[in-house]
Amino acid sequence: MKAPANAKMGDVIHKIEVPAQFAKHREHYIRGYMQGYVRISDALAARKRALAGPKKASHAEGERQKPESRVSKRLRSGVD
Repeated sequence: MKAPANAKMGDVIHKIEVPAQFAKHREHYIRGYMQGYVRISDALAARKRALAGPKKASHAEGERQKPESRVSKRLRSGVD
C-alpha cells in the first residue's frame, strides 16, 4: 500500500478492505471495525494501568470530599 503524499514519518496508515458483497454497507462495516479497535485499545490501556500498581492518593485520607447530593445538582443546573 502506498502512503498518501501528506503522510508524515511515523504515521500509521490503515487500509480496510470491505468485501464487494458488503459495498452498500461500507460505512457501517468500517464504523463497527473501528469501534472494536478502540474498545480493545482502551481495554489494553486499562490493563496496563492496573498492572502498574496503585498511585499515591492526591488527597489525605481524612480530607475526602463528599459527593454532591441530587438536590444540590438539580439546584445548580436549574431543573425544576
